Amino acid sequence: MLEVGMKAPEFTLSDVARSSFTIDAQGKIEKVMHKAKPDTNAAEILQYLAGDA
Repeated sequence: MLEVGMKAPEFTLSDVARSSFTIDAQGKIEKVMHKAKPDTNAAEILQYLAGDA
């Protein structure tokens, strides 16, 4: 855990993990999409919401 005055560790792009979540009307997580790619994630979410996935 980082505290005030501590140096943050250095990260590379390979250290970044993107995930997307769809949440239902009751506020519960409905689906988790790990390893989300920025260039295709929006289309994948829309496809899932349309019932195609």
